[in-house]
Amino acid sequence: MARHARLTKRKSRAKGLDAAEALLSLQKRPRIGRTEGCESSVREDLVEGDATHRTDIQGTDVLENNESILDADCDVVTNSDPVCYDQCDSRTSEQLRALEKDKEKLESKCASLVLENERLSSQYTQLLAANFQAVSRNTELTLENSHLRAQKFGSSLIEKDDNKTLFYTGLPTYKLFSTLFDLLQPYYSLYHHGTPNIDHFFAVLVYLRLHTPMDDLAYRLQISKSRVSRLFHSWMDTMYCNLQPLVTWPDTATLRENMPAAFRKHFSNVKCIIDCFEIFIQRPVSFHARAATYSNYKKHNTVKVLIGISPSGVITFISQAWTGRVSDKVITKESGFLDNIEYGDVILADRGFNIHDELALIGARLQIPAFTKGKKQLSREEVEISRRLARVRIHVERVIGQLRRKYKILQETIPISLIKKPSDGCTATIDKIIFVTAALTNLSQTVVP
Repeated sequence: MARHARLTKRKSRAKGLDAAEALLSLQKRPRIGRTEGCESSVREDLVEGDATHRTDIQGTDVLENNESILDADCDVVTNSDPVCYDQCDSRTSEQLRALEKDKEKLESKCASLVLENERLSSQYTQLLAANFQAVSRNTELTLENSHLRAQKFGSSLIEKDDNKTLFYTGLPTYKLFSTLFDLLQPYYSLYHHGTPNIDHFFAVLVYLRLHTPMDDLAYRLQISKSRVSRLFHSWMDTMYCNLQPLVTWPDTATLRENMPAAFRKHFSNVKCIIDCFEIFIQRPVSFHARAATYSNYKKHNTVKVLIGISPSGVITFISQAWTGRVSDKVITKESGFLDNIEYGDVILADRGFNIHDELALIGARLQIPAFTKGKKQLSREEVEISRRLARVRIHVERVIGQLRRKYKILQETIPISLIKKPSDGCTATIDKIIFVTAALTNLSQTVVP
């Protein structure tokens, strides 16, 4: 009923508004003299008023429909069950709790990301510092590399640097290297009718010291390999002929003046300590040479050399190279070693040097470790003498080790081309190499304390 009353009131209000608007429009219209004009104008106003009235009725119907829909919605909302409100509240609460949990997770993740960011920032700072150091080091190495590339291979490489001199040549100081070159220079010019070059002399010592391939030396010196070979043999001839005073047999007075403390009590009359060492060589083509140079002890083709040192550790005798199958006794007898022995001299050796009779003819004496041959065991006195002898005889092993370490050409297999070349006279190339390395070793500090 209330709704019907509202609709009726709205209709009457609309009609009243339409009548008032019609009167206002008639008052504002201009007057026309003829009756026909008035009638036509009245008829037009009535038609317009009728159309307006129909439009108002349609608008009123639309309003009625909208109000009916609103009333229906209001009735639905008014007649809703209270349980629906509770379900809406529970769903809203669950959503809020879920949002709060998500918020807490996001806050925790954010905190962890902040810590991770700080850690990565610290690592980034450290990496920047490391990168700066690496760049600085790279710059230094680049400059050093440029300097080394610009530096010429030769004596300038070791100039005023004793450590480099020792590494490349085996000589302890650069001053000794330059002095040795100055001493040999006139003899080189005399023998080979050419101007000696200190860089070529340096290359020959590098070959002996490091056994650098001749191809490498040729590339470094920017000359041919054949010329490097000729220079090597020329300098070996010069050094072999002019370094003889460095390996000499000492007199008794000089030995006693320089006798180490380890020898003075029990071995004051010792003149020399001898031993043999072997050098590997390339396998010969000739079957005869192959059989003669094969060493049963080394199981390789070798040459054998007899070496003698003074009690102070200086090399006083070096023999020529013998084939590996020759015994130590034969080398001692045939090498010319016995020609240096005098009456009353004492020679220390290993058990393989059974030369008692040969030394007895000269009036000298041989001391070697005692044998157990024909005995069950050695006496106390023999054991004590053998121990004393071993303590001092070990020095010859140390000198041989120093000679091999200092000049690596003696450590490796020597090619046949360096054993003896066709132009060699009575002295083979291998003999020159062994003698020169022994002479240069005597220029270094002795290994005997």
